[in-house]
Amino acid sequence: MENRLIVLLLISLLFVISCDDGNPLIDNEKLLLDRYGEIRDDTLYAVADTFIIGGSVVTGFSPKLLIGTYRDFRTRSLLKFTGFPADTMRLDSVRVLLSSISTFGEKMAPIEARIYKIQEDWDNNVNTSESWQDYLSKIDPAPVKNVTFDAILQDSADYVFDLPLELVSEWQDTTGGEKNFGVLIDYSSADHVIEFASRENSGTIKRPRIVYVYTDTKHDTTLRDTVLTLRDASLITYSGTFDDRKIFISSGYATYAFFKFDFSTLPSNINITSADFIFTQDSLSSIINRHRTQTVILRNSITDFSLLPFYELDSTFVTSIYHNVILSEETANKLSLDNSIKAGIGQSFVQSMINKSISHGSFYLEYSGKGNDISVYALRGITDAETAARPQLRLQYYYVPNGRL
Repeated sequence: MENRLIVLLLISLLFVISCDDGNPLIDNEKLLLDRYGEIRDDTLYAVADTFIIGGSVVTGFSPKLLIGTYRDFRTRSLLKFTGFPADTMRLDSVRVLLSSISTFGEKMAPIEARIYKIQEDWDNNVNTSESWQDYLSKIDPAPVKNVTFDAILQDSADYVFDLPLELVSEWQDTTGGEKNFGVLIDYSSADHVIEFASRENSGTIKRPRIVYVYTDTKHDTTLRDTVLTLRDASLITYSGTFDDRKIFISSGYATYAFFKFDFSTLPSNINITSADFIFTQDSLSSIINRHRTQTVILRNSITDFSLLPFYELDSTFVTSIYHNVILSEETANKLSLDNSIKAGIGQSFVQSMINKSISHGSFYLEYSGKGNDISVYALRGITDAETAARPQLRLQYYYVPNGRL
Protein backbone atom coordinates (compact mmCIF):
# COMPACT_ATOMS: atom_id res chain seq x y z
CA MET A 1 0.00 0.00 0.00
CA GLU A 2 2.78 2.44 0.92
CA ASN A 3 4.60 1.72 -2.35
CA ARG A 4 1.44 2.56 -4.31
CA LEU A 5 1.10 5.91 -2.52
CA ILE A 6 4.71 6.83 -3.32
CA VAL A 7 4.22 5.96 -6.99
CA LEU A 8 1.02 8.06 -7.14
CA LEU A 9 2.81 11.06 -5.58
CA LEU A 10 5.68 10.84 -8.07
CA ILE A 11 3.25 10.65 -11.00
CA SER A 12 1.37 13.69 -9.66
CA LEU A 13 4.60 15.68 -9.28
CA LEU A 14 5.73 14.86 -12.81
CA PHE A 15 2.32 15.90 -14.11
CA VAL A 16 2.51 19.28 -12.38
CA ILE A 17 6.07 19.93 -13.66
CA SER A 18 5.13 18.95 -17.21
CA CYS A 19 2.15 21.28 -17.08
CA ASP A 20 4.33 24.18 -15.90
CA ASP A 21 6.87 23.60 -18.67
CA GLY A 22 4.22 23.66 -21.31
CA ASN A 23 2.16 26.53 -19.92
CA PRO A 24 2.77 29.65 -22.07
CA LEU A 25 1.44 31.85 -19.23
CA ILE A 26 4.41 31.02 -16.97
CA ASP A 27 7.70 32.88 -17.70
CA ASN A 28 10.28 30.51 -16.25
CA GLU A 29 13.21 32.88 -16.90
CA LYS A 30 11.45 35.67 -15.01
CA LEU A 31 10.53 33.23 -12.26
CA LEU A 32 14.18 32.25 -11.84
CA LEU A 33 15.31 35.89 -12.00
CA ASP A 34 12.80 36.95 -9.35
CA ARG A 35 13.72 34.06 -7.13
CA TYR A 36 17.49 33.84 -7.51
CA GLY A 37 18.66 37.06 -9.24
CA GLU A 38 21.58 37.27 -11.67
CA ILE A 39 25.07 38.69 -12.17
CA ARG A 40 25.12 41.67 -14.53
CA ASP A 41 27.84 43.78 -16.16
CA ASP A 42 27.17 47.45 -16.75
CA THR A 43 29.19 50.42 -18.01
CA LEU A 44 28.47 53.97 -16.93
CA TYR A 45 29.89 56.85 -18.93
CA ALA A 46 30.80 60.07 -17.14
CA VAL A 47 28.08 62.71 -17.38
CA ALA A 48 30.39 65.56 -16.34
CA ASP A 49 34.12 66.17 -16.11
CA THR A 50 36.51 69.04 -15.47
CA PHE A 51 39.97 69.81 -14.15
CA ILE A 52 41.33 72.34 -11.68
CA ILE A 53 44.78 73.90 -12.00
CA GLY A 54 46.69 73.80 -8.73
CA GLY A 55 49.82 75.43 -10.12
CA SER A 56 53.28 75.46 -8.54
CA VAL A 57 54.16 72.71 -6.07
CA VAL A 58 56.58 72.26 -3.17
CA THR A 59 59.81 70.63 -4.38
CA GLY A 60 62.03 70.86 -1.30
CA PHE A 61 61.11 67.34 -0.13
CA SER A 62 61.46 65.64 -3.50
CA PRO A 63 63.95 62.80 -4.02
CA LYS A 64 65.01 64.53 -7.26
CA LEU A 65 66.58 67.74 -8.50
CA LEU A 66 65.66 68.77 -12.05
CA ILE A 67 67.78 70.66 -14.57
CA GLY A 68 66.80 71.28 -18.18
CA THR A 69 63.76 71.92 -20.33
CA TYR A 70 61.13 69.82 -22.06
CA ARG A 71 58.17 71.16 -24.00
CA ASP A 72 56.67 73.94 -21.86
CA PHE A 73 58.50 73.01 -18.65
CA ARG A 74 61.67 74.81 -17.47
CA THR A 75 63.63 73.48 -14.51
CA ARG A 76 66.54 74.74 -12.38
CA SER A 77 68.02 73.58 -9.07
CA LEU A 78 69.13 75.29 -5.87
CA LEU A 79 71.66 73.77 -3.46
CA LYS A 80 72.98 74.99 -0.12
CA PHE A 81 75.99 73.35 1.57
CA THR A 82 77.23 73.97 5.12
CA GLY A 83 79.84 72.45 7.42
CA PHE A 84 82.97 74.01 5.96
CA PRO A 85 86.11 74.50 8.07
CA ALA A 86 86.67 77.78 9.88
CA ASP A 87 88.06 80.66 7.87
CA THR A 88 91.39 80.16 9.63
CA MET A 89 91.83 77.10 7.41
CA ARG A 90 93.01 77.49 3.82
CA LEU A 91 90.84 75.86 1.16
CA ASP A 92 92.80 74.06 -1.55
CA SER A 93 89.98 72.61 -3.67
CA VAL A 94 86.22 72.32 -3.60
CA ARG A 95 84.53 69.76 -5.81
CA VAL A 96 80.77 69.18 -6.26
CA LEU A 97 79.42 65.69 -7.00
CA LEU A 98 75.96 65.19 -8.52
CA SER A 99 74.46 61.82 -9.48
CA SER A 100 71.81 61.59 -12.17
CA ILE A 101 69.14 58.95 -11.66
CA SER A 102 67.08 59.40 -14.84
CA THR A 103 66.54 61.53 -17.93
CA PHE A 104 63.58 62.22 -20.15
CA GLY A 105 62.94 64.12 -23.34
CA GLU A 106 63.01 63.59 -27.07
CA LYS A 107 66.66 64.48 -27.71
CA MET A 108 69.75 63.81 -25.66
CA ALA A 109 72.30 66.50 -26.50
CA PRO A 110 74.61 67.81 -23.74
CA ILE A 111 73.04 70.31 -21.36
CA GLU A 112 75.07 73.49 -21.06
CA ALA A 113 74.60 74.92 -17.56
CA ARG A 114 75.70 77.93 -15.56
CA ILE A 115 76.15 78.17 -11.82
CA TYR A 116 75.16 81.35 -10.02
CA LYS A 117 75.69 82.65 -6.50
CA ILE A 118 72.38 83.07 -4.67
CA GLN A 119 72.07 86.38 -2.80
CA GLU A 120 68.93 85.77 -0.75
CA ASP A 121 67.83 83.03 1.62
CA TRP A 122 65.26 80.42 0.60
CA ASP A 123 63.53 77.37 2.04
CA ASN A 124 61.87 74.12 0.94
CA ASN A 125 58.83 76.05 -0.33
CA VAL A 126 60.89 78.19 -2.69
CA ASN A 127 59.11 76.88 -5.81
CA THR A 128 55.75 78.16 -4.55
CA SER A 129 57.10 81.55 -3.47
CA GLU A 130 55.78 84.46 -5.52
CA SER A 131 58.98 86.44 -5.09
CA TRP A 132 61.06 83.56 -6.46
CA GLN A 133 59.10 83.52 -9.72
CA ASP A 134 61.58 86.24 -10.64
CA TYR A 135 64.56 84.11 -9.69
CA LEU A 136 66.97 86.29 -11.69
CA SER A 137 66.57 89.04 -9.08
CA LYS A 138 67.80 86.62 -6.40
CA ILE A 139 71.17 85.77 -7.93
CA ASP A 140 74.41 87.49 -8.87
CA PRO A 141 74.03 87.93 -12.65
CA ALA A 142 77.62 86.89 -13.32
CA PRO A 143 77.92 83.07 -13.35
CA VAL A 144 80.68 81.66 -11.16
CA LYS A 145 81.06 78.55 -13.30
CA ASN A 146 80.01 77.05 -16.64
CA VAL A 147 79.35 73.31 -16.64
CA THR A 148 78.49 70.79 -19.34
CA PHE A 149 76.33 67.80 -18.40
CA ASP A 150 77.18 65.37 -21.17
CA ALA A 151 74.44 63.37 -22.86
CA ILE A 152 74.36 59.80 -21.60
CA LEU A 153 72.69 56.67 -22.91
CA GLN A 154 72.07 55.21 -19.47
CA ASP A 155 70.05 57.04 -16.82
CA SER A 156 72.59 56.89 -14.00
CA ALA A 157 75.83 58.86 -14.15
CA ASP A 158 78.07 60.93 -11.88
CA TYR A 159 79.00 64.53 -12.65
CA VAL A 160 81.90 66.34 -10.98
CA PHE A 161 82.87 70.00 -11.20
CA ASP A 162 84.89 72.46 -9.15
CA LEU A 163 83.58 75.57 -7.43
CA PRO A 164 85.71 78.74 -7.26
CA LEU A 165 87.61 78.95 -3.99
CA GLU A 166 86.74 82.63 -3.57
CA LEU A 167 83.04 81.75 -3.54
CA VAL A 168 83.32 79.01 -0.92
CA SER A 169 85.70 81.08 1.22
CA GLU A 170 82.81 83.54 1.67
CA TRP A 171 80.80 80.66 3.12
CA GLN A 172 83.57 80.05 5.64
CA ASP A 173 83.49 83.61 6.98
CA THR A 174 80.74 83.89 9.59
CA THR A 175 81.96 87.11 11.23
CA GLY A 176 80.03 89.37 8.90
CA GLY A 177 76.73 87.54 9.22
CA GLU A 178 75.07 84.97 6.95
CA LYS A 179 76.67 84.96 3.50
CA ASN A 180 75.98 81.41 2.44
CA PHE A 181 72.74 81.15 0.46
CA GLY A 182 74.03 78.45 -1.87
CA VAL A 183 74.09 78.24 -5.66
CA LEU A 184 71.56 77.98 -8.46
CA ILE A 185 72.27 75.69 -11.42
CA ASP A 186 70.53 76.97 -14.54
CA TYR A 187 70.65 75.64 -18.08
CA SER A 188 71.79 77.87 -20.94
CA SER A 189 70.86 75.32 -23.59
CA ALA A 190 68.93 72.08 -23.22
CA ASP A 191 66.37 69.90 -24.97
CA HIS A 192 65.66 67.41 -22.20
CA VAL A 193 65.64 67.16 -18.41
CA ILE A 194 68.19 65.42 -16.21
CA GLU A 195 66.86 64.21 -12.87
CA PHE A 196 69.54 64.19 -10.16
CA ALA A 197 69.35 62.62 -6.72
CA SER A 198 68.52 65.14 -3.99
CA ARG A 199 69.21 65.11 -0.24
CA GLU A 200 65.86 63.29 0.17
CA ASN A 201 66.86 60.46 -2.13
CA SER A 202 66.86 57.00 -0.56
CA GLY A 203 70.26 56.27 -2.10
CA THR A 204 72.63 57.92 0.39
CA ILE A 205 75.68 57.64 -1.85
CA LYS A 206 73.86 59.45 -4.65
CA ARG A 207 72.94 62.56 -2.68
CA PRO A 208 74.60 65.88 -3.68
CA ARG A 209 77.85 66.51 -1.86
CA ILE A 210 80.92 68.67 -1.77
CA VAL A 211 84.35 67.15 -1.24
CA TYR A 212 86.86 69.73 -0.14
CA VAL A 213 90.57 69.69 0.66
CA TYR A 214 92.01 72.25 3.08
CA THR A 215 95.24 72.99 4.90
CA ASP A 216 95.57 73.59 8.61
CA THR A 217 98.37 76.13 8.35
CA LYS A 218 98.95 76.14 12.10
CA HIS A 219 99.85 72.47 12.13
CA ASP A 220 100.91 72.27 8.48
CA THR A 221 98.55 69.38 7.69
CA THR A 222 96.34 68.77 4.69
CA LEU A 223 92.85 67.40 5.38
CA ARG A 224 89.89 66.21 3.33
CA ASP A 225 86.19 66.24 4.21
CA THR A 226 82.74 65.78 2.67
CA VAL A 227 79.51 67.68 3.32
CA LEU A 228 75.99 67.00 2.04
CA THR A 229 73.46 69.65 1.13
CA LEU A 230 71.69 71.29 4.02
CA ARG A 231 68.84 72.07 1.65
CA ASP A 232 68.02 71.62 -2.03
CA ALA A 233 65.00 72.16 -4.28
CA SER A 234 63.95 72.57 -7.90
CA LEU A 235 62.42 75.61 -9.56
CA ILE A 236 59.81 74.41 -12.06
CA THR A 237 58.00 76.83 -14.35
CA TYR A 238 55.28 76.00 -16.86
CA SER A 239 54.60 78.38 -19.76
CA GLY A 240 52.01 76.37 -21.66
CA THR A 241 48.22 76.18 -21.62
CA PHE A 242 45.79 73.32 -21.02
CA ASP A 243 43.29 72.33 -23.71
CA ASP A 244 39.77 72.63 -22.25
CA ARG A 245 38.61 69.76 -24.47
CA LYS A 246 40.73 67.37 -22.42
CA ILE A 247 41.08 66.56 -18.72
CA PHE A 248 44.51 66.81 -17.08
CA ILE A 249 46.37 65.18 -14.20
CA SER A 250 49.86 66.59 -13.83
CA SER A 251 52.81 66.87 -11.48
CA GLY A 252 55.58 69.43 -11.42
CA TYR A 253 52.78 71.90 -12.14
CA ALA A 254 49.68 70.43 -10.53
CA THR A 255 46.29 69.77 -12.10
CA TYR A 256 43.45 67.64 -10.72
CA ALA A 257 40.85 65.75 -12.80
CA PHE A 258 37.18 65.32 -11.78
CA PHE A 259 34.56 62.92 -13.10
CA LYS A 260 30.88 62.47 -12.25
CA PHE A 261 28.76 59.38 -13.01
CA ASP A 262 24.97 59.05 -12.77
CA PHE A 263 24.13 56.19 -10.39
CA SER A 264 20.38 56.74 -10.83
CA THR A 265 20.46 54.73 -14.06
CA LEU A 266 21.29 51.56 -12.11
CA PRO A 267 18.62 49.18 -10.73
CA SER A 268 17.71 49.82 -7.12
CA ASN A 269 18.34 46.32 -5.75
CA ILE A 270 21.99 45.56 -6.49
CA ASN A 271 25.07 44.38 -4.66
CA ILE A 272 28.27 45.58 -6.35
CA THR A 273 30.84 42.78 -6.72
CA SER A 274 33.57 44.78 -8.52
CA ALA A 275 34.24 48.18 -10.08
CA ASP A 276 36.80 49.50 -12.52
CA PHE A 277 37.55 52.96 -13.90
CA ILE A 278 38.73 53.27 -17.49
CA PHE A 279 40.39 56.45 -18.75
CA THR A 280 41.90 57.00 -22.18
CA GLN A 281 44.88 59.29 -22.52
CA ASP A 282 45.74 61.52 -25.44
CA SER A 283 49.35 60.52 -26.09
CA LEU A 284 50.19 63.67 -28.07
CA SER A 285 49.26 66.00 -25.19
CA SER A 286 50.65 63.77 -22.43
CA ILE A 287 54.15 63.79 -21.00
CA ILE A 288 54.83 60.29 -19.75
CA ASN A 289 57.87 60.16 -17.49
CA ARG A 290 58.66 56.47 -17.26
CA HIS A 291 60.97 57.13 -14.31
CA ARG A 292 58.41 58.99 -12.22
CA THR A 293 58.41 58.16 -8.52
CA GLN A 294 54.70 58.88 -8.12
CA THR A 295 51.43 57.11 -8.69
CA VAL A 296 48.06 58.38 -9.85
CA ILE A 297 45.53 58.03 -7.05
CA LEU A 298 41.75 58.10 -6.92
CA ARG A 299 39.83 60.13 -4.36
CA ASN A 300 36.22 60.83 -3.47
CA SER A 301 35.15 64.47 -3.52
CA ILE A 302 32.29 65.34 -1.16
CA THR A 303 31.82 68.75 -2.80
CA ASP A 304 28.92 69.12 -5.20
CA PHE A 305 30.31 68.98 -8.74
CA SER A 306 28.72 72.31 -9.73
CA LEU A 307 30.58 74.06 -6.88
CA LEU A 308 34.07 72.80 -7.77
CA PRO A 309 35.30 76.08 -9.34
CA PHE A 310 34.64 77.88 -6.05
CA TYR A 311 36.58 75.54 -3.73
CA GLU A 312 40.25 74.97 -3.04
CA LEU A 313 41.67 71.49 -2.55
CA ASP A 314 42.15 70.95 1.17
CA SER A 315 41.45 68.38 3.86
CA THR A 316 37.70 69.15 3.87
CA PHE A 317 37.43 68.48 0.16
CA VAL A 318 37.48 64.66 0.28
CA THR A 319 36.38 61.77 2.41
CA SER A 320 38.98 59.54 4.02
CA ILE A 321 37.82 56.43 2.17
CA TYR A 322 40.12 54.91 -0.46
CA HIS A 323 42.40 57.92 -0.60
CA ASN A 324 45.18 56.06 -2.33
CA VAL A 325 43.68 53.80 -4.95
CA ILE A 326 46.42 53.32 -7.53
CA LEU A 327 45.58 53.44 -11.21
CA SER A 328 47.84 51.52 -13.57
CA GLU A 329 48.32 51.53 -17.32
CA GLU A 330 46.08 48.79 -18.70
CA THR A 331 47.46 49.28 -22.21
CA ALA A 332 49.56 51.98 -23.87
CA ASN A 333 46.82 54.60 -23.66
CA LYS A 334 44.48 53.21 -20.99
CA LEU A 335 44.41 53.80 -17.23
CA SER A 336 42.45 51.39 -15.06
CA LEU A 337 42.34 49.95 -11.55
CA ASP A 338 44.67 47.17 -10.58
CA ASN A 339 42.85 43.81 -10.62
CA SER A 340 43.64 43.20 -6.96
CA ILE A 341 41.48 46.12 -5.77
CA LYS A 342 38.51 46.04 -8.13
CA ALA A 343 36.39 43.93 -5.77
CA GLY A 344 37.15 46.10 -2.75
CA ILE A 345 36.44 49.32 -4.63
CA GLY A 346 33.10 48.00 -5.80
CA GLN A 347 31.92 46.39 -2.57
CA SER A 348 33.14 48.98 -0.05
CA PHE A 349 33.49 52.21 -2.00
CA VAL A 350 31.01 52.46 -4.87
CA GLN A 351 28.36 50.44 -2.99
CA SER A 352 28.44 52.99 -0.15
CA MET A 353 27.84 55.80 -2.63
CA ILE A 354 24.93 53.99 -4.27
CA ASN A 355 23.44 53.29 -0.84
CA LYS A 356 24.13 56.96 0.06
CA SER A 357 25.85 55.92 3.27
CA ILE A 358 28.77 58.23 2.40
CA SER A 359 28.66 61.66 0.81
CA HIS A 360 29.72 61.76 -2.82
CA GLY A 361 30.00 64.61 -5.28
CA SER A 362 32.47 63.23 -7.82
CA PHE A 363 35.63 61.19 -8.23
CA TYR A 364 38.94 62.93 -8.72
CA LEU A 365 42.42 61.90 -9.73
CA GLU A 366 45.76 63.39 -8.74
CA TYR A 367 49.42 62.50 -8.41
CA SER A 368 50.47 61.31 -4.97
CA GLY A 369 53.66 63.40 -4.86
CA LYS A 370 53.17 66.35 -7.15
CA GLY A 371 56.60 67.87 -6.43
CA ASN A 372 58.69 64.82 -7.31
CA ASP A 373 58.69 64.74 -11.11
CA ILE A 374 57.26 66.25 -14.27
CA SER A 375 54.51 64.08 -15.69
CA VAL A 376 51.23 64.88 -17.47
CA TYR A 377 48.24 62.70 -18.29
CA ALA A 378 45.92 64.32 -20.82
CA LEU A 379 42.68 62.31 -20.67
CA ARG A 380 39.94 62.28 -23.27
CA GLY A 381 36.69 63.59 -21.80
CA ILE A 382 32.92 63.38 -22.21
CA THR A 383 32.89 65.49 -25.39
CA ASP A 384 35.21 63.12 -27.25
CA ALA A 385 33.80 62.00 -30.60
CA GLU A 386 34.75 58.40 -29.86
CA THR A 387 32.37 57.07 -27.22
CA ALA A 388 34.71 54.25 -26.18
CA ALA A 389 37.39 56.83 -25.29
CA ARG A 390 35.22 58.68 -22.77
CA PRO A 391 35.68 58.11 -19.01
CA GLN A 392 33.95 54.92 -17.89
CA LEU A 393 32.95 53.17 -14.69
CA ARG A 394 32.53 49.45 -15.32
CA LEU A 395 30.47 47.63 -12.72
CA GLN A 396 29.64 44.02 -12.03
CA TYR A 397 26.75 43.48 -9.62
CA TYR A 398 24.25 40.95 -8.31
CA TYR A 399 20.70 41.97 -9.17
CA VAL A 400 17.42 40.64 -7.67
CA PRO A 401 14.35 42.54 -8.95
CA ASN A 402 12.20 41.93 -5.86
CA GLY A 403 14.92 43.06 -3.48
CA ARG A 404 15.62 39.67 -1.86
CA LEU A 405 19.28 40.45 -1.23
